Amino acid sequence: MSPAPVPARPGGEFFLQPDNSNQRRYEALRAYLLEGLSLQEAAVRFGYSVNTVASLLRDFRAGHLEFFTLPQPGPKSGPTPDRRLPMG
Repeated sequence: MSPAPVPARPGGEFFLQPDNSNQRRYEALRAYLLEGLSLQEAAVRFGYSVNTVASLLRDFRAGHLEFFTLPQPGPKSGPTPDRRLPMG
């Protein structure tokens, strides 16, 4: 089994110990697909079962996982003078 990589710079541990489920799924798939870890190794590193990592992989390849949300466009300017709240 491959040992977990050692962060090259301070702050790198953020990527090895994800604390939210979306990041954890992303990092498990990244380890499998990019680093070449086996399903078993990726599962152990991120606390999943092998079947869960396989399901994540299946869903990812089918386009059913979304890791990053795109920002929604907001207002381009402030409210018009007649729409401002009264002061005081």
